[in-house]
Amino acid sequence: MPVLIEKADEKPERKVEEGLQSLVKAFAQSENQIAIRHKKLVQPKWHAPWEMYRVISGHVGWVHSLAVDPMNKFFVSGSADRTIKVWDLVSGQLKLTLTGHINSVRGLVLSQKHPYMFSCAEDKAVKCWDLETNKVIRSYHGHLSGCYSIAIHPKLDILATGARDATVRLWDIRTKAQIHALSGH
Repeated sequence: MPVLIEKADEKPERKVEEGLQSLVKAFAQSENQIAIRHKKLVQPKWHAPWEMYRVISGHVGWVHSLAVDPMNKFFVSGSADRTIKVWDLVSGQLKLTLTGHINSVRGLVLSQKHPYMFSCAEDKAVKCWDLETNKVIRSYHGHLSGCYSIAIHPKLDILATGARDATVRLWDIRTKAQIHALSGH
């Protein structure tokens, strides 16, 4: 028995091709518009003539960490010379030098809630500095090797530190108690 093959109408295929072409054109136009918008964000019309304003020097060793006061009055720097220096943000003048670590200071963070600064160093120490008395008021012990990173929760009194012992440790700022020791790195 012979098989009957009907010739398909070419018009639906042509409509599909035209639809695909219009989609491709619309996509190309939208990509072009996105690129134009992106160029506007990346390339501003006016560019300030940025120049180096001031070089601030005072550390003997490499500067490993910086933190800026939330009120924009001062900033702090931690260095391989084992010191933390407090600088005036406007004038760039040295206001204070803090000593207390016995190895390179690797991380600094300033609290938004309290007049405290936290530092961590390669000496395994994490310290809480009272910026009103300029003294260490708390030390957090638990890392087995040098501490390289530090962060503070913006609302809770929790401090997070990371060290070469491949752990992240969470601390209660007030009680100095370790909340968690997170391993896995």
